[in-house]
Amino acid sequence: MLYISPDPLPTIFSRQSVFVAGGISNCPDWQSEVVKMMNTSLYDVINPRREIGFDKTGASAEEQIKWEHTALSKVDACLFWFPEETLCPITLFELGTMLSRASRHSVRLVVGWHPNYQRAFDLGVQ
Repeated sequence: MLYISPDPLPTIFSRQSVFVAGGISNCPDWQSEVVKMMNTSLYDVINPRREIGFDKTGASAEEQIKWEHTALSKVDACLFWFPEETLCPITLFELGTMLSRASRHSVRLVVGWHPNYQRAFDLGVQ
């Protein structure tokens, strides 16, 4: 099944679940390309990119932050992508959180980045 923000999230995902994490603001909709490659009849795929954007502050921003936080706390795996267009400060924060979970073996991670991503060296070292 495919969940797109702000779709209601289940208490527990019924299949192996994958969160598609990475840049949303000021970068291409790379999430749609990744989602097309995933079999949503086998996996629960969680896409935080809303079909209609959201404000950087206010109610829709708060709803988005809470939605992502809830989804990230429940997933079995997280795929991160860091595009060249933006530094993705929130995604870096989320990666740190998920690295902590991964160290306890409670989530699997895949991390990728564009060759021109500003902090590619840092990601490689992590």
